[in-house]
Amino acid sequence: MGQGRAILSAATREHVPHLVFSSVAGADQDSGVPHFESKARIETELAAGDVPYTILGPTYFEEAGGSTDQLTIVLRERGLRRLTPLADASYGTVRLLGLLALLYDPDPPAFTCIEEIDHGLHPQALELVVQRLREAAERTQFIVATHSPALVNRLRPKEFVVCDRDDDGVSIIPALTVDEVKAIVEESGEQPLGELWFSGVLGGDLTGGEL
Repeated sequence: MGQGRAILSAATREHVPHLVFSSVAGADQDSGVPHFESKARIETELAAGDVPYTILGPTYFEEAGGSTDQLTIVLRERGLRRLTPLADASYGTVRLLGLLALLYDPDPPAFTCIEEIDHGLHPQALELVVQRLREAAERTQFIVATHSPALVNRLRPKEFVVCDRDDDGVSIIPALTVDEVKAIVEESGEQPLGELWFSGVLGGDLTGGEL
């Protein structure tokens, strides 16, 4: 109980953009089990706070044939009265949870590539993903592909690489150096990177100015 309240306090103090709380299914059912009851109290305090959150409520482990265990997970989300089995959650919710699990891995592989990291995600979740990427990048190396100006808006010039082709179809990677990107941002009056990229001034322009 004390640990849960300490986490809530720290999350509020540090303005954590989104908190994932690991609870148990049926924590609010007055089971009389001390562990369940303490989880229920933390859920109540979390709901009353200002920190955006998702509650994971694992139900049980079961044998799925052989020696491999499966974990069944349900979600308790703000605004919904019932628990949501992970199988019934939206694609974006499942994908975000998968990304967070990957980015919180304490012992990641030496190198990870993620294709279209923004696919299916709510635009407001992109800030959380970028922040977690920066933290995870201190432990390993990432190459992340995106076509989302909304995500690129949240990047810094040193985190941003535009891939382009010349007239002969030869790849140009990067299309611009970091210093060139910084100079364009400065000349634009500090316009967001995503807006500049979408306009075509940073390269990677699919239309060639024809639309």
